Amino acid sequence: MEYSRSRKFGVVEIYETFEGDVNEIAELNKSLASHKAVTVKENKKSLVDRINECPETATIQASNIEFNQWKTEIAKLAKRNIDIGLLKEFSIIGPKCLNEILVLNSLSDEDLDKYCELYREKEKLSLQQIYKMSSSH
Repeated sequence: MEYSRSRKFGVVEIYETFEGDVNEIAELNKSLASHKAVTVKENKKSLVDRINECPETATIQASNIEFNQWKTEIAKLAKRNIDIGLLKEFSIIGPKCLNEILVLNSLSDEDLDKYCELYREKEKLSLQQIYKMSSSH
């Protein structure tokens, strides 16, 4: 018995011919299928390994940890007597301001109130400057 199969590689078509009995051909197909299955599993495994070994994966994991910590800390800060403008500013900045939020969360209520007063004064001065600049034009 003869078994033929053709495959295209680019513009060249290759013909493969197997001669032998049906059992030999069946065994050959079985071993080829088994080899393909192992190769697919190895490729999937190596892809996962490559993703886990990728420095960008560690960076994303660190970013996720930082983001979750930021969410937790800003929620703690929001429960305290914090200036709403300052809280909005921290919300806009995002996890980059985590260290500042950690410091504010470590302050006593009295010290946090003083900080908020200074923040409101800074905002007032900023708005006055913007008003002066816009009215002079």
